[in-house]
Amino acid sequence: MPPHTHTRHLNPTPHSPRPLRSDRLVPTQVAALASVAVRCVAGGWRHSAAVTTDGAIYAWGWNKFGQLGLGDALDRTAPAQLPGLPQPVRTLSCGWRHTVAITESAEVYSWGRGVSGQLGHGDEADVHSPKRLEALCAGTLTRGGIAATATTPGEYVAPADRYAVVPGEPGCSSCGGANGAAVPSAVPSADGDGVGGEAAGQHAAKKQRLGASAAGDATS
Repeated sequence: MPPHTHTRHLNPTPHSPRPLRSDRLVPTQVAALASVAVRCVAGGWRHSAAVTTDGAIYAWGWNKFGQLGLGDALDRTAPAQLPGLPQPVRTLSCGWRHTVAITESAEVYSWGRGVSGQLGHGDEADVHSPKRLEALCAGTLTRGGIAATATTPGEYVAPADRYAVVPGEPGCSSCGGANGAAVPSAVPSADGDGVGGEAAGQHAAKKQRLGASAAGDATS
């Protein structure tokens, strides 16, 4: 056996041979991902994960607490794709014994060891599959939700009153409950500047003044 190299066992079952895996002292390509376009990778204490360019997750390594997200507690010696993800994943991070991911729509999922509440689900249970972290998922805007707050075409709306509904924040009455918040949102106009009605002239004049000021700064 070469110096400085040792082997260890990865969760063998009573009816299977004990697999041996050597430490690697130089970068070695992960064969199972050789034909996969990987966007990012992360490493935990004894588990690793990768996100592909199409938003899939592959995970491998130690899995005693479900930190691989594969629905069980069996170790993997090669990358295995997580099944049934609700939407593509943008990035992820591996902790000591848990994993957290962010989807393309900015929702957060976590799984693995939960004994200290690190998963954020309000309890200390281990989770073996990705679970949506409700406290960090306020919801997404829908066309119907925005239309429900629309004004009559041509009606002037003061800038301070231009709002869009954000589901999951306090004060929403059109997102299925008492939760929801209003955040500033420009009201479209015919000229595409987000201002209509009698305020259009004032808005154009302000743009002209700002443009002249910027031009003066550029020549000074």
